[in-house]
Amino acid sequence: MVIIIGILATLGTVSYARISESTKEKEARANLELIYSAERIRRMEDNTNQYIDCTCNSAADCIAATGCNTLLRLELVNNNWNYAAQADEAADPSTFVATATRNSGNNLNETITLNNNHTWGGNFTP
Repeated sequence: MVIIIGILATLGTVSYARISESTKEKEARANLELIYSAERIRRMEDNTNQYIDCTCNSAADCIAATGCNTLLRLELVNNNWNYAAQADEAADPSTFVATATRNSGNNLNETITLNNNHTWGGNFTP
C-alpha cells in the first residue's frame, strides 16, 4: 500500500511540474506579445522606422531608463522570466528580437524568442 501511494505521489509531482512550466511558458509568450506590440507602436509613434533595445531582468531594471517598462510603457513583472528586446542596429535597425529567459526552476536559462516578423524561436522545453 505504501509503495502504491509513493508511486502515485511521484507521478503527481512530475505532472504538476510539467503543468507549472507550461503555465510559465504561456506567461512568457503573452509578455513577448506585449513587447512585440509595444515595439511596433513605439516605432510608428516616433516615426523613426527603428526598434529600440530594452531589458527587464529585475524590478529595478524594468523601470530604469533602459527598462522595457519605461521605454515601451509596459507593466512587465519578471518573477519567472527575464525579458529583453534587441534591435539589429548594425545590419538592419528595422528588425528586432524579443527574448524571455527562464530565471529559475527546471528550465533555468532556457529561452523563448519572438522577432519582428512574428516568428517564434528559442530552446524552451516545458
